[in-house]
Amino acid sequence: MKYSRIILFLIILILSGCSKKSPDTAGTNGPDSLAGAPDSLIVNDSIAGEFAFILNDADQRIYTEAETLAEFPGGKEALVSFIQTELQYPVKSLENGSEGVVGISFIIGGDGTVTEVQVINPSDDELLNAEAARVVRNMPDWEPAEIDGEPVSLRYILPVSFALN
Repeated sequence: MKYSRIILFLIILILSGCSKKSPDTAGTNGPDSLAGAPDSLIVNDSIAGEFAFILNDADQRIYTEAETLAEFPGGKEALVSFIQTELQYPVKSLENGSEGVVGISFIIGGDGTVTEVQVINPSDDELLNAEAARVVRNMPDWEPAEIDGEPVSLRYILPVSFALN
């Protein structure tokens, strides 16, 4: 592992619609903003300023955008540092020279907890997929997203890149 490096390209401003909503885009979200969200219903919430959300199997609202986004403790730099520290390139993947980008979808709950971690854009190497998901599952609680000053659950998509040098 000494002779290899993990390069992470984290696009934190991420996500299929997980952004602050500008007035000129109000009401333009649709099913494409959450491709791969199974058994969900996308709805416009006129009460919360036309922010789109999904109803999950438990009829809980999972928003796809918010006025204030969820934030990792310490910000983006701390998120990158956390992933660089926690991520372990799987030995077998290293030996096989496997590289790839893994897209991970997860929910930041209204209480800041990370839940519903799923690989939505897998690499060809299942070990890389599993490692990216493991790291996201082990994240500490975030500051939750907010709409109208109230905490809400928000779906995030995080690409994790594995590359050997």
